[in-house]
Amino acid sequence: MPIPYLVSSLLASILATLSILRQTYLWQRKEYRWDRMRSYLTSPEGSPTQDIFFLLFAAGVFAGWVTYISGFTELPDYFGFAALILLALKYAYEAMVTGIYRPHITPKAGILLLLLAAVVIGLLLMVVRSPLYPALQLSTLLFFLPAAAAVCVLFANAVAGIRKRSIIAEASRLRDSRQQMKVVGITGSFGKTSTKEFLYQILKQAGLNVRATRAHRNSEFAVAQDMIEQLRKEPEIYIAEMAAYRRGEIAALVQLTRPRIGVVTAISNQHAALFGSTAALAAAKWELIKGLPSEGVAVVNKDDERIRTRSKTAKVPVVAYSMKTRADVYAEDISLSPQSISALLHIGENQQRITLPLAGRAALNSALAAAATASALNVPAKNIFAALRRLKPLSRTMHIVPGLRGSVVIDDSYSGGEAAALNALEQLKAFDAEDKRIVFVPIIELGREGKGVHRRLGQALAASGASVLIFGKAHEHDIRQGMGKKQKNALWFTRSEELTTTVTASVGSGTVTLFEGRVPEVVRNALIR
Repeated sequence: MPIPYLVSSLLASILATLSILRQTYLWQRKEYRWDRMRSYLTSPEGSPTQDIFFLLFAAGVFAGWVTYISGFTELPDYFGFAALILLALKYAYEAMVTGIYRPHITPKAGILLLLLAAVVIGLLLMVVRSPLYPALQLSTLLFFLPAAAAVCVLFANAVAGIRKRSIIAEASRLRDSRQQMKVVGITGSFGKTSTKEFLYQILKQAGLNVRATRAHRNSEFAVAQDMIEQLRKEPEIYIAEMAAYRRGEIAALVQLTRPRIGVVTAISNQHAALFGSTAALAAAKWELIKGLPSEGVAVVNKDDERIRTRSKTAKVPVVAYSMKTRADVYAEDISLSPQSISALLHIGENQQRITLPLAGRAALNSALAAAATASALNVPAKNIFAALRRLKPLSRTMHIVPGLRGSVVIDDSYSGGEAAALNALEQLKAFDAEDKRIVFVPIIELGREGKGVHRRLGQALAASGASVLIFGKAHEHDIRQGMGKKQKNALWFTRSEELTTTVTASVGSGTVTLFEGRVPEVVRNALIR
């Protein structure tokens, strides 16, 4: 009995819609970049070989065409329909675990959605005109839809590139008209955003007319958009966060913004997969310092060996900050409490013992970077000390917030690197609580370093003494190896609803929960009050 044509068409149309949304979401998440998508598809998180539903779906399509070539008359469509059912199960499972993938509607996402819809509709019409084995033909169409999405991304990038070049050129002209404005560029593997925000707060409290790139705008195009919005207000100082996924991208940002002060916060293995090595990553970040003018100033983290070594070759004056040794700006006698940091802080010849309303050593490191940069901008030390005492923490970055039924939540859900995770785990020890819980999401885009990183994090998770709840199966083997015998204290989840139920169970005033990594929103919303 043949598979009803209408049933196959209806099911395939629903699956095509979901697939178009999913592909657009994934490309948007990876910023429409081939290097980031390639890294994702070769990682445990995104590899098709790790997806049993996809493998069975592909096997169904393959078996259908094998039976067709072999001369069978009804089997091809049965295999094709079985493949459609398997793909439907995959999307149903994903919907239960993470919800339906949906992109944020932006001009570029809109272009990609329209292109993919046009391709799918065109191919569907071809099937309608020659429905030899419709279920098999439709399942084959869905199998090749990711490849069609990649081709559409090429076209969308070309179309968006025209607009991109126009906006970058406009931002560059606007920068030319602000010759007296001082620009601060901030880059690093981590700590960029917190350093930027703390510096902004210090300069604002000092009475300066300052602007900073909003949210996490840190690519060339995003910074250009931000410049067009903010430089029209004629600030005295503009702070630009700068990120890169390959060599040359920081240099492009330097050419666009022309900073006078460059800040390098840290070099780590974050996004090492995209650069090929940590050394290549360090060279990319150092493009900021190499691009400074002769009257520029480099602000560097003296505690980072890679930065300290490179700073010896800098052709501009260097202002160093440290938490371990003497520097232009440094902290000593550091004491961490659950929600604050006390330290004796030195700025040049000035010193004061201050308490910062921040949590964790990483926050202190960013505060020191901001203080050193403010000092390089000639802000008086007394103003810097006063502003540091009133700093506000960043949302989702070591942010201590009230939780369900009187519990406490350490929200570090924006972070996604080894150093950030180790910092958060150290801070968790500062809490005197009977019930400590960690919700951890494995780190992406680490490449060959992923195994070692997650083994080390497994050791740190085991040493925390907390109950460990891990979302996703990526690097499960490596984490278990690191945890050793204490892996019995860890639970793995692939469904956000189950994780939510577990993390909220019996929570009370004696509970402290750490969110580390990109924790699902449904879990955050269930616990944070």
